[in-house]
Amino acid sequence: DWLSAKPQQGAYYIGIGHSVKDGTNNYVQSAKKSALEDLISEIRVTISSTSVLSQIDANKEFQERYEQIIKSTATDEVQEYEQVDTWEDNQNYWVYYRLSKQRYKEIKDEQKRNVVTLALDFFTKAKQSETGGDPVQALGFYFKGFHAIEKYLAEPIRLEFEGKEILLTNEIYASIQQLLDRMKLTADPAELAVNRRVAQSTSSITVQASFKDSGKPIAA
Repeated sequence: DWLSAKPQQGAYYIGIGHSVKDGTNNYVQSAKKSALEDLISEIRVTISSTSVLSQIDANKEFQERYEQIIKSTATDEVQEYEQVDTWEDNQNYWVYYRLSKQRYKEIKDEQKRNVVTLALDFFTKAKQSETGGDPVQALGFYFKGFHAIEKYLAEPIRLEFEGKEILLTNEIYASIQQLLDRMKLTADPAELAVNRRVAQSTSSITVQASFKDSGKPIAA
């Protein structure tokens, strides 16, 4: 029955995989890979149709990355799917996979909670470093926090920080921008002549970071 028509089970994501027995491939593994890709395609469609995007920057490059993350989210860490059945004849091999939608949601919710906890810890440390006068260390913690929640950029992560509700991703991004806006890079020499026909050069460039307002150098 599941060969003639793909099962419709509301409680499960379904994946049907097929491989031809041509004598040159591992048809069992090939069919399993095909079934898993088919199962993942169902999850990806569901995620893409239900995601609400919150644009936090007008830069086109960032938007493209933003969309790419949404499309690839479903392929990450699919766990606990089960093999329901297999069927074969002399030329073909089929595999039937399914994954509980409820269990998948529980796994993803737990993963998100762990990631948000980690990102908030980095954000807190970044604020402490900034208050302590170490902007370089603060930037490092901000970027680690941003990287931790990279897979959830399409979702508004609301939480309480120091007595007020914040959107964590937006706060991290805004804090990074604010820190970078206070800094400037100065190159010495300011200009460098380059001969594209000569591969070697003895010229060296020194770049110094400093605060825009005071001109005070920023230690690496």
